[in-house]
Amino acid sequence: MSLSDLFGFKKETAEKRFSQEQAKLVRIVRSSSDMPQRLEALRSIVYLPAVKDLLEAGGPNDLTPEIRQLVVSHLASLGFFTEFLKIFSKEPEALEAVIQCSESSALENALAAAADLPKTLRSALLKRIDDPARLTTALSQIESVKILKTLVAEISPARVDKMIDSADQKLAPILLSRINKESRLKELAENGTPAVRQAALNFIKDREFLKKAAGAKNEESVREAARARFESTRPVYYEYQAHMDCPECRGPMILNYPALKAPCASCGSAVNIGEKFWARLFRASETSGVFIMGQRVGVEPGKKRPPHCPDCGQVLNTDDIPNDTDGFFACDSCKKSQAVFPAPSWMKKMTKGDKKSPVQILCAEKESGEDAAASPPSPIAFSCISCGGSLKLSADTPRILTCEYCQTQQFLPGALWHAIHPVKKIRKWYIKYE
Repeated sequence: MSLSDLFGFKKETAEKRFSQEQAKLVRIVRSSSDMPQRLEALRSIVYLPAVKDLLEAGGPNDLTPEIRQLVVSHLASLGFFTEFLKIFSKEPEALEAVIQCSESSALENALAAAADLPKTLRSALLKRIDDPARLTTALSQIESVKILKTLVAEISPARVDKMIDSADQKLAPILLSRINKESRLKELAENGTPAVRQAALNFIKDREFLKKAAGAKNEESVREAARARFESTRPVYYEYQAHMDCPECRGPMILNYPALKAPCASCGSAVNIGEKFWARLFRASETSGVFIMGQRVGVEPGKKRPPHCPDCGQVLNTDDIPNDTDGFFACDSCKKSQAVFPAPSWMKKMTKGDKKSPVQILCAEKESGEDAAASPPSPIAFSCISCGGSLKLSADTPRILTCEYCQTQQFLPGALWHAIHPVKKIRKWYIKYE
């Protein structure tokens, strides 16, 4: 026998003898009637398979409560506790027995290893750790944000609320995501720890509150968080302008507002435009003419740009106009009024599923024809070419007019028609997205 074989044989023999001695200690713990002897044997068990045999031989319910408690404490001291919780994770009764007789510190250490534990075991540990602060401490030791979110989702909102005060910078946002009331979020943003205040601000939508928080006497990190959140809640605007040829007379049609049907200023025809037209237009990427539904369209594609006053060119203050406003607002610079109205339902439906939804139309003409920038033309007197009767023309007069005296039909000449229907100019209008 070589020297290496001799050493290998001795090592194998020693391991076998040690294993046998540990197994003997397990038998003493399970069956001896002498408590001091049992305790002495338990303290001498340090071999992992031996501890496993001790617990698996019928499960921990076979041990007396006193011995169960001692076994679990011994497991924790050896660093085996989490491993043995896994052993019993599929045995509810055995698992409950181990958890019930475990000290809180051992449970917290086990929960900290949550990434390696089955879901049922994580849930059992969450229920067993009663103290909110200790539970928060245990969760804070978990590195995986994904695991943290899964665990926090299993905790009731009322219990989460009690845990927030002791949350660190990593855990606070995850806990706060379970708070649905903005009033509570505002309270935490004002009175919580710096970590909680910073996290709470990221869930608040009230821009006025955020503006005040950015200038309040807070730590610089909290003020910076408020400023960042305020900017992130700022609406996004896109600028558009477009025109097309009328399919009836080939005259120009100026599209200064989004509508599914619009009148042609040249022939008076009501032209059906449709949702597909606007869907293509909103996604157009060319600045020159494009063809949409067979029609040549002059396009200024959507630019991400805040609304500018069509009269003086200054940026308009529109961020805080309520989304349901239907009327007019004044430019802070030139005081001229501009139209604002909610985005039509068909437009919201068309963009359903997008990251941002259209909520308002600004600086466009209204589909009703109401326009703050233009005053209606005065009625014009016109003589019938057949009987000479006096006819009054207004914006509602059709291009082919029937004389009310002799019933003769006559086509209004271009100069007269444009006098009651002034030529529209292409204007830029905006869609507000949130």
